[in-house]
This record gives sequence, C-alpha cells and structure tokens, in this order.
Amino acid sequence: MGGSVNKINRPQTSDLRPQTKGAAVFSGLRSHVSVEGRGGFSLPYFGRLKSPLPALYFFRFCCFLLLASCFLLLFGCATSYDKRGRYHKVKGNDSIWTIARAYGVRVQDLAELNNIEDSHDIQVGMKLYLPEKRKKEGFKKLPFGRVLEEEKQAKKSRSRSQPQETEADEDAPIKVDHGRFVWPVKGPLISPFGIRDGRRHDGVDLDANEGEPVKSAGKGKVVFSGQMRGYGNLVIVRHKDDFFTVYAHNSKNLVKKEDDVKEGALIAKVGHTGRATGPHLHFEVRNGQKARNPIFFLPHRDEDTRGLAKR
Repeated sequence: MGGSVNKINRPQTSDLRPQTKGAAVFSGLRSHVSVEGRGGFSLPYFGRLKSPLPALYFFRFCCFLLLASCFLLLFGCATSYDKRGRYHKVKGNDSIWTIARAYGVRVQDLAELNNIEDSHDIQVGMKLYLPEKRKKEGFKKLPFGRVLEEEKQAKKSRSRSQPQETEADEDAPIKVDHGRFVWPVKGPLISPFGIRDGRRHDGVDLDANEGEPVKSAGKGKVVFSGQMRGYGNLVIVRHKDDFFTVYAHNSKNLVKKEDDVKEGALIAKVGHTGRATGPHLHFEVRNGQKARNPIFFLPHRDEDTRGLAKR
C-alpha cells in the first residue's frame, strides 16, 4: 500500500463555466478591476481596496441610484407646486390608487382633498393636490378632544378586532355617504374643501345673508358653543359614529353645551365673526378630529357643487 499517489490536475472551475451573456457582462465589468495580490482590488479614482466588499457595495449603490432615477422620471417630473400647494399632474397610465401608493397617502384622503367621488373622474393633465402624510396631518384641532380622549381607552379593545385601513386598496371604492347629513343653510357653495392659498381649508364656505338661520345637519348633542380664534362664534354638534359637524362665524349661537338637537333644528344665525370677510357659514364635518370633505356627506343639489369644488 506504499505506492505513490498520482496527483490529478483538476481544471479550474472558471474554465468549466460557459461564456453566457451574463458571464460576458461580468467579465467586462471585471476588466475595470485589477487584482493585486491576495484579495486586493483597485478601482479607477478609488485607489486600492483591501477587500472585495467595498467594490460590491459600490456596485449596489450604483444600482440604487439607477432605480431612484427611474422613480423620479416616472413620478418626480409629474410633481409640481403652485400657490395652492404640491400636486401630481395625472399621466396616461395613472389611477388614483397608483398615485396614492406612489406618495404614501390614503386613497380616500386623496379623493376628498380633490373632490373626486368616482375614480373614473380623473383625467390626463388634471392636477391632484397631495394630502400631507398621516404623521403630519395639519387640520386644526377643535375643542372636543377631551370628549374623545375620555373614550379612547374604552374603544382601544374594540379597535383591535376591526380591520386596519389600507393606504391604497385596489378593491376599495372611494367612500361617499350623501345621506348622512343635510345642508345647514340654503346658500350655494362659495369655497370648497381642500387647499386654499397654500393652506388647508378644513370645511366648505356656504353663502348666506346676515342673520339667516343655521340648522343642525343631523341629530346629535351640542359639545361646544362659544368662541374660538379664527372661527368666531362656533357651535359643534356630535353625531353617531364619532362624527362632528362644525358651524362657524355665527352672529349668534342659539344652543348651549349638552343640548340635544334634532336634524334641521335651529342652532345659530349666520354672521361674520372671527376671521371672515363677509357673512357666510363655514361648515365642517369631522370624523374624530380628522377633517372630512362635507360634500361627500351631503345630498346632491341641483347646482353642480362637485364642478365648483374642482375649480
């Protein structure tokens, strides 16, 4: 058994690999990297690197820049600013869901901000103004937060069993509920919900004469009746499902806190108290503290309120 063992010279594994297109590309890339000693690499303008890992990280970084550039070409060029704020200009293959996903916002928020009740209403070239992301929601806090805070703990256990809202669900339609409330005054819409002069307008302005009756948009309980900076004389009514309606700039409030009111009940008179240039009603719908588009919850009128809201 003491015979000599003949060594078999195995061919290098690299010689067995077929020269595929991918291998040819890699070979071309490797031609820019000169091997110097054991594991040493040198790249143009980068000097000698003692490990292959930095070269790999550099390659991955280049790929990331390429992908980021593609994203900017697809969406960045469509994003602009005007005096109303940041908007996306609708392109040929856009849908309200793809736009919402691209900017990390909810479809419902995007729809309400732009008065889009039907996903088919968006057209190429239309400006869709972009809501702020959830961490930076900018609607003004109203003085019923304590009421909600007292119930927060009681609702926490129930909310765990409820399905979580998704930002852009392809199967979820835009939600509207035109039968939830009634119009609080008879006057036409003069300023829509959304972005106005670069700032949020958390409600709608309805034209009315000084002293005209303001009626409750639904059955509920008055949770605030008083004055608030900017809003002037203000009434807030709470309704079921944590909805609140807000009536501002009143010349006189006719109800007090804890009053129960019926739908259509007289609660105030139109005025121009607070920050208002003339008599009108500023009307808001809130779901919790979140400002919602009132037009999505009011009956359609003969006037084209949706057309006015989109201008």
